[in-house]
Amino acid sequence: MVQEINLQRGKARRSMLAMWVDVQAASNSSANATSFPIEDAVWEPLGIGTEDASIAYEYDESTTTDIWNITETMINSVNQSITFDPYFVRAGDSLQAMLLDIINREVWDELSQFRIMVVRYYLGENDQWKATVFDGCTIKVTSEGGSGYVSMPIEVLFGGQKQLGHVRTEPPTIPTFYHS
Repeated sequence: MVQEINLQRGKARRSMLAMWVDVQAASNSSANATSFPIEDAVWEPLGIGTEDASIAYEYDESTTTDIWNITETMINSVNQSITFDPYFVRAGDSLQAMLLDIINREVWDELSQFRIMVVRYYLGENDQWKATVFDGCTIKVTSEGGSGYVSMPIEVLFGGQKQLGHVRTEPPTIPTFYHS
């Protein structure tokens, strides 16, 4: 069923599209996110300090023209990603510590074992906001440094198994994911 945009009035604030990373599943380098029950997730917000970030949709499409000169376009797949830039190194940021550890150890396959939850706090009803969990995301550090403060921009590539559900709390409260 298609949900309506659920706002009191006006436009959705950017904070109403939130992303969270499960640092509990990511902290065990010997397993991927699907090895850990989602009920045990420890969610940390993504993008603190980033002023502008949007989910990008990259379409793999094919266009054909038949013998009647009718052209059709088909969408084969869609890759989703988001970049957080700047993403300043902050005290207590578990994800940044994990990413730097992976870089230092050069165990690159661990960059593709993250669980990410996307919550649309403008889609849903009765305090049940639509959420999607991706169990096999890649997080790439694109650079490290800066001028006044150290920034470590990241690119998140959404992938793996997808679970649909909802959360019942609004930001900045850490959410609990419930299956639909």
